[in-house]
Amino acid sequence: MKLDLTFKYRQVSIKINILNFVIFPAICLTGRFEVFLLAFVSIVMHELGHIFVASLMGIRIHAIRIIPVGLNAVIDEDSAETQKQLVVHISGPIVNILIFSVLMMLDVCFMHESERIAFLAQVNAYLAVFNLLPAMPLDGGKVLRIIMAAKVGFLPANRHTKRITLAFAFLMMLAGIIQFYASGYNFSIIIVSIYILFSMRWNRTEAALMNVKSIIYRRSRLLKKGVYQARDLVVLKTTMVSEIIKNMDFDRFHIIHVLDDDLKLVKSLTEQEIMDAIFENSADITFGELVKKAGENS
Repeated sequence: MKLDLTFKYRQVSIKINILNFVIFPAICLTGRFEVFLLAFVSIVMHELGHIFVASLMGIRIHAIRIIPVGLNAVIDEDSAETQKQLVVHISGPIVNILIFSVLMMLDVCFMHESERIAFLAQVNAYLAVFNLLPAMPLDGGKVLRIIMAAKVGFLPANRHTKRITLAFAFLMMLAGIIQFYASGYNFSIIIVSIYILFSMRWNRTEAALMNVKSIIYRRSRLLKKGVYQARDLVVLKTTMVSEIIKNMDFDRFHIIHVLDDDLKLVKSLTEQEIMDAIFENSADITFGELVKKAGENS
């Protein structure tokens, strides 16, 4: 069953979740619609920050989905350079920080402690701080993973980020339990910690696909730019070809040097040759077998 109404605008799919037509009227009946609307607008502005900056830097927006808790944009960030990815992820929290700062100035200078302005400022401060936490799938977690990937490769960075995310989730769960017993009814932090833990379920498969996708994108970027950053990797001939993918960076082209048991150079390969080997053979092939096959075919 489809839960979205979909239409196109300039190659971007706009999707409206049909639950909006149920939840919005239901919230109106509770008498809390104004509070909900202020929070909804803050979340929308956060996501629009990502969308605007991505569009400004020429990164394609595939889809924008309007859901009961705001917007969800599908941005083709994997095809962008590392610096651009970082800017896109940090732009959402920056928008919330800017809104918070403007609202606080307005409150002090003109509004004289307006409850609406104060609440809206608090929501934006909360969104900025919360999204900067170094846990997936929050913006802070994605920034941390990108920075670590530049040092150790994407999949190792993903493993480290996963451990940090798990630690944060359990700490938040503990804080949520304390909050629940202290307040007697507020369990919002528990819900957030469950959401973070639940999102980790898909993280490993997504990470592997993103790494392969980034390698494929690099080829088109290299052909377009003509010049590209390179990174040398050294492997023994007994190493499986699949292992090297775990150590490749997002935004560098790779030259892989294959060594024998005496640590003497056997052959140097490009990452494109590695990808071709995986597609034509199997990821379980060793570098020694790959070099031998290349010699037989030449």
